[in-house]
Amino acid sequence: MVVPSYPTVPHDGNGRAACHSRSALPWEGIDWERPSWLCLVADGYGGALLFSHSFRRFVDGLGLRGTEAVLEFGAGTGNVTRHLAPRLARGGKLTCIDIFPRLLAVARHGRERTRM
Repeated sequence: MVVPSYPTVPHDGNGRAACHSRSALPWEGIDWERPSWLCLVADGYGGALLFSHSFRRFVDGLGLRGTEAVLEFGAGTGNVTRHLAPRLARGGKLTCIDIFPRLLAVARHGRERTRM
């Protein structure tokens, strides 16, 4: 039986690892200040509508007492944040970070609208 061999790193077609070429990096060309409209819609509306129940169950499973300091990585537009913030109302602190500042701005705007 012949087992096909696959390269462990992407190659540029000439046998050289593509990771040595800056243009081959997957994050090259991404505008970190302005995510695409698809990213905003998928994270904002899609996440809120399709996965809200799952996010709530996730937060329920954390067993928060309300006084913890929580750091949320990849907060996006705040889909999980909406469920976390009310749980920390007894003196807890929630800090949200995301690689896209615009997504955090959407989350901040949503928080102000709902007064979380």
